Amino acid sequence: MYIHKGTYKDEISPTMKKILTLFLLLNSILIFSQNDCSDAIIVCGNDGYQDLTGNLGFTLTPTDELGNTNTDLVVDFDFFLFGPNVDCGNIGQAIRCSTTNPLGAGSSSNLTGMNTTETDTAEGPGVDGNNFVSDIDVLAGESYFLVIDRPIGTSNFKIDWIGSATFNDPPTATPPSIGEVYDQIVCDTDGVIDNSSVFDLTLNEGSLLNGQTNILTSYHTSINDAITNENPI
Repeated sequence: MYIHKGTYKDEISPTMKKILTLFLLLNSILIFSQNDCSDAIIVCGNDGYQDLTGNLGFTLTPTDELGNTNTDLVVDFDFFLFGPNVDCGNIGQAIRCSTTNPLGAGSSSNLTGMNTTETDTAEGPGVDGNNFVSDIDVLAGESYFLVIDRPIGTSNFKIDWIGSATFNDPPTATPPSIGEVYDQIVCDTDGVIDNSSVFDLTLNEGSLLNGQTNILTSYHTSINDAITNENPI
């Protein structure tokens, strides 16, 4: 599942057989998590979904180490989708899930996912189902957790997003120009050692955004809070 521009590969190592949590973030630019979603990968086009409204689905395709489609029906990927707007530690019941075993069900392929053709919201386990369930309607600002498991077989995978909700260009942070710095320095003048000073972080917003519109900014004291969009300062 992608994410950070230039660093994400659409495939997961075959050694990662544990459940992977993929955080579909529809309106933010975030990278790492340090809580019980430590395996979260933010899925967001180049860096972020923007102004998404419509239906959203995906096709998960098993691949080999070269990125070619792995057609071995022994390879079985399952998934569970939670949301919208649930907390990492309390994601509730899945709103979509597929645990069909492609070999046991006699499927023609080992692809899985959500699309507009299907009407069921859950299928499986084992021989039940055809590997696909219905897509979802999404709104800008919503977030979802997509959990992917590979209980059988060895394979990488890639995900292709489908539906009318599309990826838009993400915001970009403009680096300082020559002679310009974003550092802020505050001198303590009261002689009290309280390990605190006041900074106006918004002073750099204009230069960072460089004329970009329809972008919301927030500030956090930890990467984890930034990921989960909690406790903005």
